[in-house]
Amino acid sequence: MQEIIKDWFQVVGGTVAIIGGSIAALKAIHEMRENRKQRQIEFRWKRVNAAKELLTDIHKHEFASQAVTMLDWYAAHHEYQLPSGERKVITWQMILDTLGKEQAECESDIEIFIRDCFDWFFYLVDRMEHYISAQLIDRSDVEMAFYSYAHFLDSNWLVFSGFIECHRYILAKRFFEKLTDNRPKVTANTANTEKPKRVFNKAAIR
Repeated sequence: MQEIIKDWFQVVGGTVAIIGGSIAALKAIHEMRENRKQRQIEFRWKRVNAAKELLTDIHKHEFASQAVTMLDWYAAHHEYQLPSGERKVITWQMILDTLGKEQAECESDIEIFIRDCFDWFFYLVDRMEHYISAQLIDRSDVEMAFYSYAHFLDSNWLVFSGFIECHRYILAKRFFEKLTDNRPKVTANTANTEKPKRVFNKAAIR
């Protein structure tokens, strides 16, 4: 009888040990999964914050931010402060005329200012596309901020493509080409009627 009781206790003890080990193993697996989820969330936040910083760089840059303002004010004139301290009114047509010229033909302070603004704007967008290609940031975290700008650039692409190609901002060109494919359909007529419309030339960047 004692042997039976002893064997029974051994069986029970073994069973408890197995159950306890299984619970410990399940707990460890659960903790590993939770830790993995937490790391993924932290990694995602790092990428989001990196994208936010790149957008902030554009909107806080002395010249690039002015290019953003020019794109925002495409339908009307706006006053800008030049590096000299003078305040000048610049229209959308003045912007297109300036960017459509050869660099050597731009001599006035306003023309130089406009070109500097868009030079920095496309440079920073070019770097942004580089970080996207390197998988350091996600395209979806930055592209919505540029949807309306892509439309205005596309509507006057003969002007802007020449400027971008002059400065060899090929990645910026790719960024706006992809943005044109992804953006919501625009129904309002915001195209400049004095310039022919042309879609982004995909073949030129492949």
